[in-house]
Amino acid sequence: MTFTSNIPASGQTLGNSRLQVLNNFASLREAISNGSGSGSGQPNHVDVNNNTGQGAGKHVFVQMPVQTPGAANLPLANEGGMITQTVSGKSELFYVRDNVNTYYQFTGPSLNATNGYTVILGGVLIQWFRATAANGATITFPKAFSAPPYSIVGNEITNGGGNVPFDFVKPITGSTGTPNATFILNLITNNGTPQPNPQLINFIAIGPA
Repeated sequence: MTFTSNIPASGQTLGNSRLQVLNNFASLREAISNGSGSGSGQPNHVDVNNNTGQGAGKHVFVQMPVQTPGAANLPLANEGGMITQTVSGKSELFYVRDNVNTYYQFTGPSLNATNGYTVILGGVLIQWFRATAANGATITFPKAFSAPPYSIVGNEITNGGGNVPFDFVKPITGSTGTPNATFILNLITNNGTPQPNPQLINFIAIGPA
């Protein structure tokens, strides 16, 4: 159904524009009830003509087309707003407040895998990953941080030496040309010497998204 603008037109009587006015109301109702206004979309509002006490006009769910961050999407002072942005090909939710052009990522991927990452409220990026490496190796995060990470913790899974004690895993940040994307592994044996043989290690890293 098509929405007709500027109805009734100047000099046009209501009787002459009655059909267009009725079509406009029907078009608005359809848009509210179906989101897309096509009549074939999944309803995202309770029908405005619903008289069963189910909350006519209230949201069933919320659809938010992807937006480009910037002044056009900023709320006023003492207000907050939410938009969706594309991150790694996926639509993610962001919060913005007080007319300040800073967006806080609200959602992110959550992967049930050996290597993965997720973003939690406040824009904190948590990563978990596994690598086989020796002392001095440069290791790449699954996803680069926006600034140096707050913490990197590693634990050796196996050193391939039977009952030989595990090595000490000491990641070093800020020691490479890309400190937000990589780090250098300091792997020390139980007797205090560098471990030259590659070992299988689990890592957890936390930092700014």
